[in-house]
Amino acid sequence: MIGGKVKRKSPIKKKRISSKKSKKSQTKRKSSPKKQKKPEEWTKWSQIAPKTKAQRQQLIQICGSTCFLMPNKLKFPVCTPDCNVSCKGLIAARVRARQWNYPEVDKKVSKYYKEANCSKKKK
Repeated sequence: MIGGKVKRKSPIKKKRISSKKSKKSQTKRKSSPKKQKKPEEWTKWSQIAPKTKAQRQQLIQICGSTCFLMPNKLKFPVCTPDCNVSCKGLIAARVRARQWNYPEVDKKVSKYYKEANCSKKKK
């Protein structure tokens, strides 16, 4: 600069003392939306479902291809280890199929759903 001094900041920062509370503590935090609970129809399926490839292969050997909605790829298992079609498995498969855009699986689920009498019972 011409004809002027350059102000340099000192390495020691001064603490601001204020009698008022800071703005951060005055503003209200927005609460995050509460997580929705899963409906009871498909809870606990994650404990029953075959998780590993070996478990899925064992299920298809014992129960056959009817336990999977995509048996050639071992995707979308819907049976329990007892070889019974599970309503919880069907609902979970429908949710996952819609999530990952598998319309053919979604159609199969609706067919299986009617056959297994999984529709909600009215009180």
